[in-house]
Amino acid sequence: MSFFIITGACGCKSNNQATTTGTQDVYAGIGKATDPIPLVPEARIGTLPNGLKYYILKNDKPKGRAFLTLVVNAGPLFEKDDEQEFAHCVKEIAFKAIRKQLQANSLLSATKDAFNSSNSSTVFDETIYNFEVPIQTDKNNIKHIPQKAINIFNSLTHAIKFSQKDIDDLGFMPGKQKESWGLAMHRVDSILTDCSQHSCGYHHQEVIQKVTKVVTPSKLKDFYNKWYRTDNMALVFVGDFDDALLEASLTSNFHAPSPNTPLKRPAYDLSLPKKGHLDAIIITDPDQYTPIKTCLYYKQRPKAIDNNLAACRQYFIDMLIKYMLSERFDKKSSKTSTPYEYLDLGHITTANLSRYYMFNAWVKEGSTLEEVIKSLLEEKERILRYGWTDSEVEMTKPYIMSHFERDVINYSDKSSSDFVDIFLKHFLAKENVISNDQWKLMAAKEMFPTITTKDLTNAAKDFFDDLTIVVWAAEKDKLLSKEKIYEIIDEAKKSKVSPPVHEVIDYKLLSKPPKPGSIVKESIDIGTGAVMLDLSNGAKVILKQTVKKDNKDSRIVLRALAKGGTMAVTDKDDIPSARFASKVLHNLDIGQYSRKVNNIRLTGKGSSLQTDIDAFERSLQGYSSSAKDTKDLFELIYLRFTTSKFDLSKVKDLIESDKTSYNYDPASTIALNKVLYDNNPHFNIWDSNIHSRLDFLESSSTLHKIFEMSDYSKINPERALKFLKECFNPADFTFVFVGNIDLKMLKPHIETYIASIPLSKPLVNQKFEGRPTPSKMEIFERYDYKPGVHMLWAIEAKYSLKLKAVSKVLDHYINILFNEFKPYEVTVDLNPFIDELSLNIFAPCDPISGFKKLTSEVLNDIQKIALGNIDAYIFSESKESVQHLYESAILFGGGNEAFGIAKSYACSAALYNTPLGEFERFPSVCQAVSKEDLKGLASQLLKGKYYQIISHPKIKNIKQLIQ
Repeated sequence: MSFFIITGACGCKSNNQATTTGTQDVYAGIGKATDPIPLVPEARIGTLPNGLKYYILKNDKPKGRAFLTLVVNAGPLFEKDDEQEFAHCVKEIAFKAIRKQLQANSLLSATKDAFNSSNSSTVFDETIYNFEVPIQTDKNNIKHIPQKAINIFNSLTHAIKFSQKDIDDLGFMPGKQKESWGLAMHRVDSILTDCSQHSCGYHHQEVIQKVTKVVTPSKLKDFYNKWYRTDNMALVFVGDFDDALLEASLTSNFHAPSPNTPLKRPAYDLSLPKKGHLDAIIITDPDQYTPIKTCLYYKQRPKAIDNNLAACRQYFIDMLIKYMLSERFDKKSSKTSTPYEYLDLGHITTANLSRYYMFNAWVKEGSTLEEVIKSLLEEKERILRYGWTDSEVEMTKPYIMSHFERDVINYSDKSSSDFVDIFLKHFLAKENVISNDQWKLMAAKEMFPTITTKDLTNAAKDFFDDLTIVVWAAEKDKLLSKEKIYEIIDEAKKSKVSPPVHEVIDYKLLSKPPKPGSIVKESIDIGTGAVMLDLSNGAKVILKQTVKKDNKDSRIVLRALAKGGTMAVTDKDDIPSARFASKVLHNLDIGQYSRKVNNIRLTGKGSSLQTDIDAFERSLQGYSSSAKDTKDLFELIYLRFTTSKFDLSKVKDLIESDKTSYNYDPASTIALNKVLYDNNPHFNIWDSNIHSRLDFLESSSTLHKIFEMSDYSKINPERALKFLKECFNPADFTFVFVGNIDLKMLKPHIETYIASIPLSKPLVNQKFEGRPTPSKMEIFERYDYKPGVHMLWAIEAKYSLKLKAVSKVLDHYINILFNEFKPYEVTVDLNPFIDELSLNIFAPCDPISGFKKLTSEVLNDIQKIALGNIDAYIFSESKESVQHLYESAILFGGGNEAFGIAKSYACSAALYNTPLGEFERFPSVCQAVSKEDLKGLASQLLKGKYYQIISHPKIKNIKQLIQ
């Protein structure tokens, strides 16, 4: 369940309504309904003389970089019948032109994503371009965006040129449909947006089978000039620069002409909801693997996006309703009798100001679509007839308030990209933006007491009318007819529904604390100043203070790691059970309450704990948002290690549920596993890149997540639970706490809740014996992916920080070298768990005619590196890119710098036995990487084991055809 996320628009139309209900001021004296909500107080927002709007914000996360964004308030929605694909073509050509200029001037921050079109997008009625550039510091120590970057960005607003070659390079052909959405989804969209009415305008998003007019440069230029105009665009600059200096220079740097005519931008909205209107859409797909899904869409009246007090109050009301309704459904879902498996709900926006309230649910294995629809409608009827209880409302308000309080604490950790999103939403007016966290908290404290149970009951009654119900299913599924669905909906209105009963729980994780253990040794790490504790049960604890005295941040974050995971299981028959154990772990109850209750209660209290089991390691990650919540975090740790009450029936239900949602064809996995890992049951192709947690502090190991269908029958719930118990021996773990550390407060918690955890048998991984010797070539049929060549070089390699740095630079060098024009998938991976370094490349191609030429070209490019033929510019950009990723991992590894430090220390202490501050040396080690280092590593890889595998759709006699 996702708490407190309002999807789409949440506002209400501004008006001059009275601000009182009876004698109660619903705005609590803050102001009038039409008074504006402050945006980001420190931002500089204005409009240039030519009509171009701008947003400027100084923000040093990350340091030394600036984010430049252009947003155009137009997209495919405004294409005429003879302009299909124009918005897409203009976006691609413009982005490519600007990107080349930035690259040529050494201004593009080289991350993998910076070299593909993921930095630009056009959907429905908007087009967005994003660039990240390095900051320059002048002789007066003033930081600024490079002038060349400003000049290039200026050209995007009015000076993009189009040629026939540009169109040809895109591969665009009239009549070819590039839209990635399926026909079924378009059918749903067309009904939800009244697209049967041509005047709606959204009919242009339907699949067009044939484009009748040929795309020409002049037509693209006309489309560009029509919509890329100063009164329809905005500039966003966020980063580590002098904001006042930038604002003063904008008029002289942005030269787009002022429009000669008023903007005629259509604003489409849906017809008003009709009382009692009902429609049903049933969609079947022969390729559908997932369970049957149903969505209930209740159309609502259009509501304007106004950032004023009226909108803020409606935002609070919608948020309270969403949470209370989510809690009701969550309580249902914890029961085995509940027919749905997952449910999402909330507002979605469509057209200009129109919106729907949506319920989205998946049918549980063994249940029926009819049961799910009835269950959803029952709760809807309960709201309509009885509304909310006072206890529900009064419990929900403080939980939401606690989130707002944490937002204020976390405000200083917001990255530049977070603020870019805020400004884009504000300009596009897609939803009300209450981005000033301090103001939002103040407004909630004042307004929440004025929002009554009656207010919320009345508001919710307006949510449910004019229903369109949509069902997705496989062709093989037994479905209801439209007539039967209408009958179920009619019966629900007449059915008996009991009033809501809200249970008030005197919530305690532990009824009484356990008998404490003790701290047997305390020391200070010389390199970092961290406090090191050895506990009586063998567990180790590291405490690092990162909060300055004048900082209000009171958070404490946890990262705990232990060597050993599913690779410890040697009995082949038990491996599927062990691999499934992590999924079981995420769904187990903890302590005396269900997982659902714990999630709900702890969300409000401000503590969280997550646990994972991978192939080679076990981990815990958590936090407490304030000193008063710290005890909850420690109680969760104790319960995670000591909870022994497992419900086998729930595990069996989970196996069936996971099996039902299985949508993976393992044919290629089996073949590649046999080739690359000698059919090792712990591995498959998706697990071939098992990055260590030191790979910028995140593990991409997914060994426990990917199954072959045949594995499900081998899962034994008892063995899965037995393996889980074996995973939680405290002596295996190192617990790292970082943040606002108060030793006097934490030591008693550590002794009571960690040192007291009883010992169990240590978990030790079996040794990976290495890859088999490859044969000359392997060929297999692969249905789940495009045809191509899979190339992999592997060598034995012991982990070191220097080798990690060199491998990361080589990874980015090859990605930049290849991915400017070639859609290759490239990974250079140093895996310290199996002492291996590998270069993995997948290149899509025609398996019959293209693979020989392609493999020759790839090998030639790698050989050039091995011979020392290394491009100086790409080499420099690669090192900068790696530095950037390191900074992001440390600063934003889990929301703030404390998470990054905790992950780094845990890796050093628990997994690699390196000095605690080892990873803090990474920037200097990376900076020292030389071209000779890249040359040497590429040369070693080419001498290692080499695997070449051809994947293809079903082609007869392909072996003879390609040899």
